[in-house]
Amino acid sequence: MISATNKTRLTSSLAFKQARLAVFVGLLLGLSFSALQILFDLRREVASIDATYARTLAAFEDTGYQAAFGLDLKLAERVVDGLLLQPAVIEATLIDSYGDVMSRKTMPLSQTRFPSLVEVTFGQSRHFEADLSGNDRPQATATGSDFVAGRLAIVVDTNALASAFLQRSALVLGFGLLRNLVLAVILTYLFYRLVTRPLRRMARAIDAGAETLSPPARNRSDELGALAQAYNQQTQSRVFTERQLMAEEQKHRALFETSDISQWILDFAPVENLRQSLEAEGLDNIEAFLEQNPQRITDLMNAIRVSSVNAATLTLFKAAPGSTYLQTLSGIFAEDGPTVMQELMLAIWDARPAFRREMVLHTQDNNVFRAIVSLPLPPPGARLGDVTLSIVDISMLSAPKEAASLPAEVLNALEDAACTVRLSDTSILMVNPALERLFQHSAGKLVGQPLLLLAVKTLADEQTAARHLSNVIQAEKGWHGSVDCQRRDGTHFTSHVRVSSHFHDQHGALAILSFRTSG
Repeated sequence: MISATNKTRLTSSLAFKQARLAVFVGLLLGLSFSALQILFDLRREVASIDATYARTLAAFEDTGYQAAFGLDLKLAERVVDGLLLQPAVIEATLIDSYGDVMSRKTMPLSQTRFPSLVEVTFGQSRHFEADLSGNDRPQATATGSDFVAGRLAIVVDTNALASAFLQRSALVLGFGLLRNLVLAVILTYLFYRLVTRPLRRMARAIDAGAETLSPPARNRSDELGALAQAYNQQTQSRVFTERQLMAEEQKHRALFETSDISQWILDFAPVENLRQSLEAEGLDNIEAFLEQNPQRITDLMNAIRVSSVNAATLTLFKAAPGSTYLQTLSGIFAEDGPTVMQELMLAIWDARPAFRREMVLHTQDNNVFRAIVSLPLPPPGARLGDVTLSIVDISMLSAPKEAASLPAEVLNALEDAACTVRLSDTSILMVNPALERLFQHSAGKLVGQPLLLLAVKTLADEQTAARHLSNVIQAEKGWHGSVDCQRRDGTHFTSHVRVSSHFHDQHGALAILSFRTSG
């Protein structure tokens, strides 16, 4: 990352780039208009040269006519000498009516540094000539009105003519370039003062962590002022949000640390990775996949890391702060770990809102206790990240072993399949061996699970089932009838179900269900 306080080279600054673009456009336009001006001056210069030397020949026509008509060689020589005295004339010739050269004199061409340019603009040399006619002279009466006594011709040195024009054109271009250079310097300075310097000051303030920007007074109503205002509003909103998040985090941390319930913060990234890979493979039956790949469940349980636990967790599991025993779930779940992880993956795959299970957990000193493990699950489509696991110790709620042994023996001795369901959440509390055989589920699999696991799902959700059973109990009478049930392997069968009510001091309203099939 490049710090805003680093010096920026002049050629990389915004002011230089803006000035360079403006000067480039100005230079292009200036050269274009200068070229048009030079072309216009060239045409005017050529026309002026033609007119000048046409007048020069006209001034010598009378003398030349007299020399040619009288065949006066001395006079012809004076005419030629006079023509050579004119600027840029390097050759003059006087020819009589018979075509004989009466006088001709030449001078060397002048030198120029740009002969090719002169030849392109004016030509290598320019020739001018005029007939020496005597239409307005007395001699024309005897010889006729169309009598031509001779011809007068001159050659003009274009090098001498072009030097002044080229100097003038060079001045036009030179002053144009100088004007653009001065304009570039002025624009660079103005852009730097008006744009670059305020921007660099704002960038240094942002890099220093300023919460507000104060643009110069002259920029408060322009784009720089709007930029500073937008930054100030965004910063204020960010600071307010950060403070709210910090306050909420502190509040959550305080609730987390002071809670009497054991709470764990787990990193479920490995679970999310496994879910995404299975979805990418197009897996349909995840339960069969997990049963066929038990090692994946074990690896997943070991991969889930514990980010944090509260003080109640340390007390419940007899562990010291920083103990490695609480860094994974494999220790507290012990032999039930693979079964619990498989059920958790099924709950995530089915997009359930939460996972809840009653199970036996192990403390660090090898003691066991019964607890309810629950954690909320994200909605469908959301990623699994950090989740909060809650553990409620219910060992104190359990009845003494002596008091519970007789009802358990009676329930296990029944030939009919039977189970006890808590109405508050429709979770199964107890099953007998006949029900395990009927539904092909073990007791460890069924206890703590919703009742809908045993029935064909005709109701909308568990809450609907709970309300239905509650209505039956509130009617103060039993219920019996035929129900479509479902075994573990997915096969459906019809069973006659009888429901009776019971109220327990610790568990509240209960429903006792017995199942009997025709077979």
